[in-house]
Amino acid sequence: MSDINNLKSQVDASARKVGTLGQEYVRAKTDPDARKSLVKLFSEMSVQSTLLAEQVAQLNRNLKGIK
Repeated sequence: MSDINNLKSQVDASARKVGTLGQEYVRAKTDPDARKSLVKLFSEMSVQSTLLAEQVAQLNRNLKGIK
């Protein structure tokens, strides 16, 4: 169960980072700055997707009784 809690905290931290990067994108004054922000934002969203997939896999293992 601690794996799920660890993954949950990582997903929560990633979600906060996505929010921060979104605000950075909105505040970007120039096109190159906006693009850099988008690259960082999409990269973090990819990390978040991976974390969510790991969380789902762990939940499935827990349901099946596999550790």
